[in-house]
Amino acid sequence: MSLALRRPERRRLSESRRKFPLDRWSLLALVVAGIVGMPVLVIAMSVLAPNVDVWRHLATTVLGDYVGNTLMLIVGVGIGVTVIGV
Repeated sequence: MSLALRRPERRRLSESRRKFPLDRWSLLALVVAGIVGMPVLVIAMSVLAPNVDVWRHLATTVLGDYVGNTLMLIVGVGIGVTVIGV
């Protein structure tokens, strides 16, 4: 049989799955990442469409505490990483 008369071989299922490796575990990981990332997305969207009254209320009530807690968390993690040496 000559090479010109050969039929092209079909792709195997495993070859096509290599292009799009979306199995159950990958899908579960994407769903969990979406759920975990949802609060960050909501906050980012609220910053893009600001409501002055909401930001004024946050600034007068809890924003200072949140910024202070965030800075303490950053310093604490930095010290921990420095001590452990990761």
